[in-house]
This record gives sequence, structure tokens and C-alpha cells, in this order.
Amino acid sequence: MSIGRLDKWQHLCHKTQASWTIGFMEIHCRHIITDCLDQINSQRNKAHQLLNDLTTRGILQCVTALKDAITVLDERPQMTEAFCEQKRTARLIFENEKQLLQDIRMVEEAFKALKVNCPAAASDCIGQYNLIHALQAKYNLSFQANLKFSKKMLPIIAQQVAQALQKFASQCKRILNALEANVTIRNTQTFITGKGDFESKLNPLNEIKTELDSISESALKFHEYQKIMGIKVTPVVLLEVARSLWIEVHDVWTICQEWRMTHAMMHAHKFIVQSWTKNQATTKAFLVRAESIKCRFDNKIFYGIRSELHTFLKQLDLAVELGASYIKPTHWDQIFKILGGDLNIHTFSLKQLNDLELWSHTDKIRSITYHARVDAETDTKLQAMKAKWAATELVCTENLELDLVVVDDLLATLDDDLVQVQSLMQTTSQPSLYQALTSWSDEINYIQDTLELWVSAQGDWQKLDRIFKLPDIQQSVRHANVEFQMLSRKWKAMMKGVRVTTS
Repeated sequence: MSIGRLDKWQHLCHKTQASWTIGFMEIHCRHIITDCLDQINSQRNKAHQLLNDLTTRGILQCVTALKDAITVLDERPQMTEAFCEQKRTARLIFENEKQLLQDIRMVEEAFKALKVNCPAAASDCIGQYNLIHALQAKYNLSFQANLKFSKKMLPIIAQQVAQALQKFASQCKRILNALEANVTIRNTQTFITGKGDFESKLNPLNEIKTELDSISESALKFHEYQKIMGIKVTPVVLLEVARSLWIEVHDVWTICQEWRMTHAMMHAHKFIVQSWTKNQATTKAFLVRAESIKCRFDNKIFYGIRSELHTFLKQLDLAVELGASYIKPTHWDQIFKILGGDLNIHTFSLKQLNDLELWSHTDKIRSITYHARVDAETDTKLQAMKAKWAATELVCTENLELDLVVVDDLLATLDDDLVQVQSLMQTTSQPSLYQALTSWSDEINYIQDTLELWVSAQGDWQKLDRIFKLPDIQQSVRHANVEFQMLSRKWKAMMKGVRVTTS
């Protein structure tokens, strides 16, 4: 609601009140006019207060912005960081200048309205209002002076930036030399094994990494300065070279340390509790890592470890066989006898096997592991055959007869199993397993003989049953018929039992 509209309404109220000539109307409607005038005055006071607040805040905002801008523009920094920070801030000031001028115009309009409607309030803030124009003039002078200063200082600051970047390049060159010295090991007699030995190589790398990070951070900052000043960005070429070499050197010493520790644990821990298949996979992973690292300098330790990985990976084929579940204490007794050592089966380690020159007896030991594996496979096949026959059912028909087709299939399967058992007996080297195969072979023969005899007896019974069912035969050979019927009842009772059990 505008103040002019409130004044118009107030004028209409006074005009209406003045036009009343009848006392009775004036007496009864006076309170209505009074209420309208009170509301108009209340709204006018609120509007005046709002206009006053708006003008005061606008003046304060413009004065503060101008003072802050003048403070920044009047600074005369001589160092790179401070100068570039001023340039960054000044650029923001110049970008916001259009908005500042628009705010000043809005404040001028608000002050004019306040001066017309609230002269007393306008007189209270006229000092701050006039300060805007004084500061605006000062701002223009500071702006021009700052342009001259920046033009004068730009070559000096650019030279400071170039010197700093050159210093970074020198640091990177020194770091490259330090990294080369760190990773170069030409003496074949040098042999690093312990954790402390590797830390003497890795700890300096941590310090170099900290320095490289600092250089990188500073270089980014100075590149930002170059962008602020509008000059060509000069990259520190050696920085990326140094970072790449640091990664290479760090990878070299890290894999050397990790492999030495892993290799030592494989040799020191109990042999039979380790998963040598897992150890083999771990060694392959180390070898892949080692092959992927391109060490550009002469490092006898790294090359030696890479060669060691190839050799150890080949040796692990035998270790995997020795760590298999089919290697029993009896096999270890044979191995220890070959090695000429008396070791505890539960506590011996790969190091102890190495000390007994395990790898020089590879052929003999592989013969033991081969037969152990064959015996294990043989035992598995034997148990599978036994389980298969334990679950096999002997089918008996409702006529209390064996199904001849089923019996023929069973006999054929028994023949196949017998051939397989005889083949397994030729490859096994374990006496107890050989005896188990012999027993199973005898059992197969017994089952075959039993089934064949059973089928033969069933055929005889079927023939006699048909004969003794004839009436003339029953009359002519009564005594034989009685004997057959007794045997027939026993046969049927047995077959009923077979039909119930089926196995």
C-alpha cells in the first residue's frame, strides 16, 4: 500500500466530514470517520518506518561495500601471494561493480522518497547518504591507482613466479638423483633380508613423497597465480617425471620387502598346516607384480628376487604335492628316509626340508607322491564301488521271481567292476589297499556266483513247478510231488523275504 494512496484516503475522510451539515449525522458517524483516520495514520507510520529501515540498510550496505573495495584497492602488496590475492579480490570487485552502482541508484530513490514523506528521518541519515558519493569518488580514484600499480608490479611478480617454478624444477632434479641413488644396487654382495634393511630404503622414500606433495601443492598455487595474472602457465615438467620414478622405486622396494617377509613365513611355519596351493597362488601374484615393474636402474636385489620367484614357483609344484591330503605319515617316513633326516611330522618346516636338500631328491620324492596320489584315487574308486553296490536293489516280481533282465545287467556291471579292480590292483603300492582290493574282488566273484546259481535254481524250480502242476504227474509220482511241494514252499518263502528286503 503506497503512502500517496493513504494521503488520498485521509483527504477524502476530512472532505466528507466537512460536508456534513446535519448535527445528528455528524454525531452518529463521527466514530466511523475517526476509526478510518486512525487506521490510515497507523498504516502511514508503518510505511514510513519501512521506508526508513530500507533506506538506512541500503546506505549502510553501499557504504560498507565501497569502504571494503577501497581498502583492497589501496593495498600495495610486494609479494607474489599477497599480490595475486589482491588481483583475485579486485577482479571480484570489478565483476560486482555493476550491481553496486544499481544498489546506489536504488538507495538514492529511496532517500528521495524518505525526504518527501519523512523529512525528519531523512535529516538523521543524510550524513551517511552524502558519504556514499564521497566514497564513490574515492573508489574511482583508487581503481585508477590500482590499475597503475598492477601494471607496474606485474613484471616483477611474474619474475618471482618464474623463479619459484625454477626452484621447484631444481628440487625435482635433486629428488631424481636421490631416487636413482636409492634404487641403484650394483654390488652383487649386497643382500637385504631383514625388515630394518628395507625400511632404510623405504623411509627416505616417505620423506621424498612428502616433499613431492609439497612441491605439487605449491606448483598448483603458482599456476593459479599465472592464470590470475593472465600469463602463460609454465608446467614443472620434472615434477611428473619425479612422481613417476618415485612410484617405480617405491614399488621395487615394497615388493622386495613383502616377498622377503612372505617367503620367510612360508619357510618358517609348520609345513603341514600351510595351504601350499594358496602359497603357490600368492607366489604367482608376486611374480606378476615383479614382471609388471619396469626398473630402469641397475638393482641386483630386485633382479635377484624376480629370478628367485621363478625358481621358487617351479619348486612349489612339489610342495603342493607334498601338502596334499593324500600324503600320509607313512609317506613322510619314506621321504625323511630318502633325505636322511629324522624330523617331527607335526612340526617340521620347509626350511628344514631345504636344509636336507629336498630339491636334489625331486625324482625320488615325486615317485612317492605319485603312488600316494594313485593310491588315494584307487581308494576313492573302491569306496565308490562299494557304496554303489550297497545302494543297489535286487528286484523280485509279484510272481516271486527275479527279473532276469535286471540280473543280467547286474552281472554285466559286476564284470566291469571286476576288470576295474584288477586294473587298480596292478597300480597300487600300498599293501593294505591291495588287500582291500583283493577282498573286494573275492566279494564280487562271490556275488556273481550267487546270482548265477540263483538264476539257475529259479529256472529249475520254474520247470518242475510246471511239471508237478499236471494232474497225471501228481497221481503217478505222489511221493516225488510231496517232496517238491515242500521244497516249493521253502523257495517261495525265501523269495518273499527277498521281495521284502530287495537289497
